[in-house]
Amino acid sequence: MIKKMDLAGVRIDDYNIREAMRKVEVYLNNECMNTVETITMNTIVAAGEDEQVRQCLEKMDLVIAGEKEILELAGVVSPQRIREVEDREFFYEFMKRAVRNHQTFFLLSQTEEEIQELDAFLQDLYDDRVQICGQYAFEDCRGDEADIVNEINGVSPQIILSTLPTPEQEHFLHRHQGMFNAKIWYGISAEYDVTESRRGLKAWLKKLQCRFKVRQRVQSYENPEEEA
Repeated sequence: MIKKMDLAGVRIDDYNIREAMRKVEVYLNNECMNTVETITMNTIVAAGEDEQVRQCLEKMDLVIAGEKEILELAGVVSPQRIREVEDREFFYEFMKRAVRNHQTFFLLSQTEEEIQELDAFLQDLYDDRVQICGQYAFEDCRGDEADIVNEINGVSPQIILSTLPTPEQEHFLHRHQGMFNAKIWYGISAEYDVTESRRGLKAWLKKLQCRFKVRQRVQSYENPEEEA
């Protein structure tokens, strides 16, 4: 059964962890690349302001809520689902299965510092069991983005793990989808900080601001006559 929810015009898949992992297992055996993204409130705000972001999310094979506020605003009240999101269970289960099945990863981030941070985080979690076959920082791109695509395809990773920020991540994927030699594109965005290194007052205030904007988007989406 297809399980989806809609928040301000953004389609989000409403699968529990077990159901989502069944999808991932299928993707790992497909001939074409499947796309997965864990989205934040900031992603939903961006989708309301940027049509290319919205289109990219619409074409995604699997869109996972990355913050409990998304579930709450969409009317999901299941304690289990909220706990899964709070504990970032999709990310950790995804990585556990990929590592166990000896999948190779290509890391894609905005800066060299973020690349090194993500690499160290994964090595801490999985030691030498995580197979990273390549990495690229967008700040190093001085020419055509085709160079990035060629760098990825040159090592043929099974999974592209991207922590590019929104909307850069969605724009890049939208421009080059269909060009990658990989099984899965998994975008977790810079805002979905699995390493938890950027928590604090600034992050909390940004999340609060995004929550307010999403509430406004939901209200205007559900009651367009009030907008007029």
